[in-house]
Amino acid sequence: MTYICMKSLYKCFNRKLVYTFGSRRTRGGAEARKDFFPYAQRFFPLCPAYETSTKSRKSGRSERFLKGLDEAHCITGEFDNENILAQTHFVRMLLSVSSYLTTKMVLRRQMQRLVYTAETSAVAAAHEHLLIDPTPEGFQKAGEMLRRGELVAFPTETVYGLGADAFNDVAVRSVFTAKDRPWTDPLIVHVLHGDSEDTRSLVDMSPTETILFNSLADKFWPGPLTMIVPASKKVPSSVTAGTSKVGIRVPAHHMARSLLDAAQCPVAAPSANRFGHVSPTQCSHVLSDLGDKNVSVLNGEFNLASYVNMGGIGIEEEEQQQQQQQQQQQQQHFSCEHGIESTVVEIDGSQSKLTIFRHGAVAATQLRSVLKSLSYQAETQSIDWREWEVCTLSRKLSLSGSKGDVSPGQGITHYAPSLPCYAAQVLLENENSGLLESGGATSTFEQTELARTIILDFHGKLCSLRSKALDYKDLSKTGSCKEAAKRIFDYLRWAELQEGAHHVLIAQVEDENYINGENDSIANGLQDRILRACSAQVRGVSLGYE
Repeated sequence: MTYICMKSLYKCFNRKLVYTFGSRRTRGGAEARKDFFPYAQRFFPLCPAYETSTKSRKSGRSERFLKGLDEAHCITGEFDNENILAQTHFVRMLLSVSSYLTTKMVLRRQMQRLVYTAETSAVAAAHEHLLIDPTPEGFQKAGEMLRRGELVAFPTETVYGLGADAFNDVAVRSVFTAKDRPWTDPLIVHVLHGDSEDTRSLVDMSPTETILFNSLADKFWPGPLTMIVPASKKVPSSVTAGTSKVGIRVPAHHMARSLLDAAQCPVAAPSANRFGHVSPTQCSHVLSDLGDKNVSVLNGEFNLASYVNMGGIGIEEEEQQQQQQQQQQQQQHFSCEHGIESTVVEIDGSQSKLTIFRHGAVAATQLRSVLKSLSYQAETQSIDWREWEVCTLSRKLSLSGSKGDVSPGQGITHYAPSLPCYAAQVLLENENSGLLESGGATSTFEQTELARTIILDFHGKLCSLRSKALDYKDLSKTGSCKEAAKRIFDYLRWAELQEGAHHVLIAQVEDENYINGENDSIANGLQDRILRACSAQVRGVSLGYE
């Protein structure tokens, strides 16, 4: 075990402080140190590992040190918001100390993850004034803000959305400004009910398209399916990106539905992040990307069990017990059930075709089953539904696409962290060719690069490289694509914040048993997010590195 005493740690803090803040003679250095030391002084007494007695030199010192760090993290959460910069530097100092004094990789990884958690808490604390609690009063406040033309971010069962009144062109344009989103990328409109007056006012469909629209809505709404149909003239062109088609979805998340109920208007909402960056699945993700834009956020990490007990808006009493059990489970890890964006499908009556533009939690096989059921219904037998087909855009990504403006999420680089990402193609022994060609240049990942690489594995495919990497996480040790989809965006955000990381290497889920097996409903969506996060760059990896 590594022995860490208070004296050596304090010396290290002094050295790192001089490096980070400058010496006392440097302009601003003395003031920064003065702000920082109260945090460090509060940290030191908490660590049992700093005892100088002989007893503290026995085994178990590393575990006690980690316990002290954990307690320190609890304390950092209690700090006020007057100097978040100093607090953030404080938790970064902990990681610097661990790299200076610790030789065990496992211990350092634990410290890195602890620092990440502390920094995430610091971001949330800095923007606490932007949070809206999901209480009846909070929903009314958020609904009024939307009606006034302001922006509100909110959780859904897919990812967090950045909402604006869909009929308010000025408000919709402010969404593009806040996200730095190109005007050619359309928005999805969220409604409370698929058969409401608001929904009918958004669309201009043929009778055949209406039948299929209603059938898909009955099957998958509320849920993670977006349907693109001809838009009415009432929909602003800023929503449709000038394509005269609009994507509509009825979310299932109880907070999103309560917000729509309070707003009393359709809400246009893309993901609540900087355009092209990793999608947000936690409140802190939204604040990290858009906190400086003063965007209010409906707090999805609020005490969900307490919210259900209060009844919420639009939640029936007989459903409360079941909702409470489900939300208590979600609260432990995720506020977004699926973790990736909705499936996007276009209904084209003129060509008798359903085109999947973006994969999500609703699979092509499920859409085909709806078409099949329509052919057996007496009231729809006048239409030959056998002529209809479900088409999927080619999985080979390209830099441009003729239909890229019809649906969001079509860019070759999307959902991407700030670090370069690569999809891993495992090479067989003595294999020198045969890498997957996918939009970008391919090459072999060198062993020397692993020490600066974060590995995001799936089902242990790359576990033999764990000891050689800077850090390692498995999206799903059991090979569950649903579990991996919930974690992919959170893990990508975690990876880009790790000190010393230069690359991210992600295992793919393109195997037949995942794509065509029991995980089919979300496996294609997960693989799509991995490739776009990597800008379709695939690199060969040998598992036999020595």
